[in-house]
Amino acid sequence: MAGDDGYIYHIELSRKGIVLMQKHKICDDDCSISCLTFDPPHNRLAVGTKQGALYLCNPLKLAEKEVLFSVHGGNFIAVDILDPGSDIVVSLREDGEFQVWDIETAKPLASMAIGLKGFLYLVDVNNVAEPRVVQRVRIHRTPVTHLTFNDNGMFLLTGSGDGHVFVLDGRPSAKFVPLGHIDVPGNVIAMTTYLDEKNGGNTKVVVTTDFQNKDMDSGAATVIYLELPAGLAEGIGSKHTNLRALFKNEVINKNQYSLKTPLHGVALTDNNVFFGLIQTQEFTKRLGKFHLPTGASQEVMVPTMEYPGHQLVGGSLKMSPHHKWLGSCGADGRVMMRAVGALDRAVDVYAHSFSTGGVSNIIFTTDTSRVITTGYDGVMSCYKWNFTAAGAAKASQAVQEAAHRHAKLADIGATETDALKAMARWIPVTNEPRHSFVQTPEQMKETQDEAIAKAIAIDEIFSALPAVPALNPTWLEIQEHEAVTAEDQQYATFKHELRVQIREMRRKIQVMMKDNDAVPDIEKLSHPEFDLDIDEQLRLQANGEIEIRKIREEIEYENLAKMYLAELIKKECWDDMDTKGRGLCAFTSPLVVYNYPLRKRSAAEIEELDQDCVVCQEYGGTTDSLYSQFELHTREQKMNQIVLLKDIIHRIREAFNKEFDDVYEKKQQEMAKIKEKNKRIRKIHMDLRLPDTIVDPEFGDIERPELLLIVQDDEDVPVPAFMSAKSVEEWSEEERKVALEYEKKCKDLEDEREKYRKQLEIELKKLQVMNEERQEQFDEVIYALFDRKVKSEMVIYQEEMKIMRLRLSLLLWEELDSRELDLNALHEHKNVMKQEKSAKAVLNARHQVDIQREKYDILVVEDRLLDKGFKKEFHDTSPIQPHRLKGAESPVYDQASGNPFSEYPSPSYIAEMSKVAMDAALQDLDKFSNAPDGIDEDLWHHLCHYRRLKIESEHMIKEKSQLLSDMQAFHQKRIDEDEQIAQDINDLCNTISKLKEDKLRFVCNLEVQLVLKQGQVEIDNTAFIPDFQNSLLIHRSVIEDLNAKIRNLGEHKIASMEESKDFRKGIIQLEWCDDHEARKAHEIALLEQTVDMQRRQHARAVAERKRSLTDLKRTIRGKKDDNSMLNTELNDINVAVNERRHIHEVVADKTTSFDHEEKYRDIVQRRKLVDLAKAQAQEVAVLRAEVERLRMRTFPALVQVER
Repeated sequence: MAGDDGYIYHIELSRKGIVLMQKHKICDDDCSISCLTFDPPHNRLAVGTKQGALYLCNPLKLAEKEVLFSVHGGNFIAVDILDPGSDIVVSLREDGEFQVWDIETAKPLASMAIGLKGFLYLVDVNNVAEPRVVQRVRIHRTPVTHLTFNDNGMFLLTGSGDGHVFVLDGRPSAKFVPLGHIDVPGNVIAMTTYLDEKNGGNTKVVVTTDFQNKDMDSGAATVIYLELPAGLAEGIGSKHTNLRALFKNEVINKNQYSLKTPLHGVALTDNNVFFGLIQTQEFTKRLGKFHLPTGASQEVMVPTMEYPGHQLVGGSLKMSPHHKWLGSCGADGRVMMRAVGALDRAVDVYAHSFSTGGVSNIIFTTDTSRVITTGYDGVMSCYKWNFTAAGAAKASQAVQEAAHRHAKLADIGATETDALKAMARWIPVTNEPRHSFVQTPEQMKETQDEAIAKAIAIDEIFSALPAVPALNPTWLEIQEHEAVTAEDQQYATFKHELRVQIREMRRKIQVMMKDNDAVPDIEKLSHPEFDLDIDEQLRLQANGEIEIRKIREEIEYENLAKMYLAELIKKECWDDMDTKGRGLCAFTSPLVVYNYPLRKRSAAEIEELDQDCVVCQEYGGTTDSLYSQFELHTREQKMNQIVLLKDIIHRIREAFNKEFDDVYEKKQQEMAKIKEKNKRIRKIHMDLRLPDTIVDPEFGDIERPELLLIVQDDEDVPVPAFMSAKSVEEWSEEERKVALEYEKKCKDLEDEREKYRKQLEIELKKLQVMNEERQEQFDEVIYALFDRKVKSEMVIYQEEMKIMRLRLSLLLWEELDSRELDLNALHEHKNVMKQEKSAKAVLNARHQVDIQREKYDILVVEDRLLDKGFKKEFHDTSPIQPHRLKGAESPVYDQASGNPFSEYPSPSYIAEMSKVAMDAALQDLDKFSNAPDGIDEDLWHHLCHYRRLKIESEHMIKEKSQLLSDMQAFHQKRIDEDEQIAQDINDLCNTISKLKEDKLRFVCNLEVQLVLKQGQVEIDNTAFIPDFQNSLLIHRSVIEDLNAKIRNLGEHKIASMEESKDFRKGIIQLEWCDDHEARKAHEIALLEQTVDMQRRQHARAVAERKRSLTDLKRTIRGKKDDNSMLNTELNDINVAVNERRHIHEVVADKTTSFDHEEKYRDIVQRRKLVDLAKAQAQEVAVLRAEVERLRMRTFPALVQVER
């Protein structure tokens, strides 16, 4: 016997009992034995396992076994590329088989069995022919479902269904030591990482989980975002919240968000963007683009963009190594490739069958040149890109980035590869020590309760049992055990003191209770009086009651609010509706037709319609009051057209609703008739004693939605009494006669029942056929109503599109009017400014400039006269030095000499101070001590007087010149402003003119909506929506006239070509008659030469054939000798074949000729298909020749004849 533990037991049964003779494990790894069988002599035992292996054992010595074959069953659960730039892929199957594959040859290079659930195996594959396990770590209690390295291999993250995500040091030099873990809610659905090299090399991680531990196929409801610092492994102890190695949230920047829709798969890229496959509330499967929020946790995330996805729910995503391409796979068996910059376009490949579950995994090679997929059909596929010119450029960019990453990590990779090679092979421990004190949690609790009871009984201090690790513990359980042990050691003294105090309190209470038992009954206290802290208990009870009241009130208010909202919704969507929305279901198909819910038309709408009662001619009325689309020029016409079109839509819906009500009443009548028939059918079933499977048709919630708003609340022959009370021996003669009569009646009744049964069966079939016919007839009515609904929808959508276009034109018209009003107002404002302000300012400034120039000219003339007077007054005086006669210059204010932040003096103050300084300087110069030698004092004073006059004159001229310059600049500024206003007015006039032209063009250039038949649209329909931008709308008569002209011209051309052909033919005939005799003589001479040459060639060919015949006879004799030898060998081979056939018939007794027959049928079918293809190819060739012949007849070719 054998079982799931993989052991075979040899048991001997005897009178003494059952004796175990042998016990042997059939395979080294975990396996389950599925079947056992002996050969007929019972000398050998065949053993089969669930893992696909077949062994042959010796029953007396089970250790002597032979492996007949061992295949690895199960689907691929993981696949990945081995090394950048290599063609090696590693995979893992469900049965724990680790395999290494060559992409080019699609052949396995090596394999080995690994896999206990929850263990992490680190495998060295530097030697692809001999992979080896270098380390094994128990990470999870449940199977490991996700393994993810970050881009530089610094971190390794694992996920499972136990609510933890572990982070390990991914470097072999660090021995893959676990760094810590993060608690997550529920099962890990997907996990992705992104190395942010712009942010100090931190690794961003996104983990999606199902919050309520639902089925993993239902998708994720929660997103956890982490950010692992590059130096996380340094000082790891300070980054944990406790000794259980739980990371601090501030260290890893952990945030948790909720999802509005379920999410499958996740792929993270730069700019805090990640993608996922979402299932919306409308049950559509889409690809969603998400942005990680910057806010706090518990924020609800919704996709910012959605793109077409897969056809079935589920799937996974994979980002290419250069983060430019996104791959997705799903349960529909398709693989979709997209560029991150153009997610709306995808390359779609049907990779695996959807019937087996679709695609399970998808990966890119490091240079993104290949895509590898695995499916639930047990197949691994490799796809190679067939690039276009643009795609090849993008692929070369991906290859360059891959080479750059490889070169960047080359040094680190070489170091870690050497460290991995230096690690020793991990050897499994066959007999792991089991703790004799390991107990289940229930056993541990029972033991602890017994120890507490025993300690209380003997009045001792109870000491808690030491923490015991679980069997084969995980890394987290080891950390927790070490933390508990350290905590017990740290607080052992404090716990002992607390237990001593509790023991003393217990002793006192027990003494008090004994004393209480000894006192009289009237003085005794009840046992609850000895309970500790009664006030606290009452307070907690009172707080509980308050909380209950508060929650009850909140629930009542919430229910009241919901009731009010429900009443509002009912009034808005049901009570106020003139025609309430409902559907109509078919009897025998899932087809449902809905009517149009309509509101009551308000008085304003009816008054606006006035007397324009128009309805679409084909679907409920006439269109006489409508404007033509070529006449909608004014705003009022368009507004009236919108009102009329709305009325058309309303009347179309009313017409359809009327027809819908008629069909609804007809269904009620049909249901009543079917129920009447069903009553008779039930009676027939009852008479035939058939099960009642008849279901009466009823209106459902779709057909009677008001139900959603209401809450609801055989004939036998009697058996004589003596037949059941007495036995047959006790019957009397009279009773025997009665019994015989009873049997006769029963027989007659059975005959009548059989006749009646046949009649009822015939009637039942007839009634069922009638019901089916009625249902089919009504379904045809439903189909007609559905067609009517589709056509009505088409008309309504056309009219609504007209309304939308008219509204758009009205908005554009209003925008043009508003723009024109603004421009006119601005133009008027500019004209007022130019006339009232700018022109007057220019005239006033010009007048002031002229006055000031006149004053300046007068001062200049006076100064010149002063010079002339000076020469006349002092014509007899010796020359005076110019520098002695030059007046003192006025002092200038020096800004650099004073405080730069001081107040700058005013111009009047500066002028006054300059005058004072000038007077002081002149007084100093007027002193006679400054006079030149040899000059009289009176003359000196007279000279100083003239000098004063000259200086004052020059000073006044300078001031007037400066003032004139400022006034001229002011005047020029006013001129520029006036010219600018004039230019603005001119620009506004041009803009207003252009706007008026646009308005005129908008009024005249109308947009018309037409419904064209197929064949009347003469444009390229390569796009889904045709582009009519460069098209013209032409009347069909124009095209027909043009085609008629083309046909006439074609006929004339053909006639002229035939005439030219006939004329040319006559010329050729005449030339041929002249040269016929000469050509004949030349041809005869050529024929004679050819005959002579053929004779000589024939003689040489005959000699050659004779020599070949001699050689063939010699070859035939050799072949006969070889055939005799082959016949001898054939006899020996036939004997061997017969022996093998006999062996095959003995061993393979279950084989049939089914495979041979199927192969034969395939061969015959292929032969027929080949013959059919040949016949069709011949027919195509004949048809092609016929087409060419007809074409040549239609278009005659004018061939140039050589002379």
